[in-house]
Amino acid sequence: MKRAGEEPTAWHALPPEVSLERVKSRPDGLTGAEAEERLRKHGPNTIQRASGPGPLRLFVRQIHNPIAYLLLGSAAVALALGKVTDGLVVFGAIIINAIIGFMQEFRAGKAIEALSRMVPQSASVLRDGHTVPVPASELVP
Repeated sequence: MKRAGEEPTAWHALPPEVSLERVKSRPDGLTGAEAEERLRKHGPNTIQRASGPGPLRLFVRQIHNPIAYLLLGSAAVALALGKVTDGLVVFGAIIINAIIGFMQEFRAGKAIEALSRMVPQSASVLRDGHTVPVPASELVP
């Protein structure tokens, strides 16, 4: 495991024997018992997905920034001074910017969901010297 401040290991530059030693494995792979023990110790190889913000919250987040507040203030001042057209134009620009930002973030969220569904659900690993398919959730360090 990498500790804070440590450089990441350049696994591709290490001799195979050193790599195997560092991950506590052998050329013929782990035994079934070792894999089960590591799975118990480290847990399943899954990503916990937190539900993202809902559409309304995502839209409101687009307006929740200092520039938008400054523009809202200028729109309010313009309206207070009787410059209705100027105030409405600035307010319209804020809304258009929020809509564009919302659409981009919403689409990005959908793209991430689609990519996560494309992740392979199994992998081939060496167990007891034999190549066997293993569910991705059961891959162990």
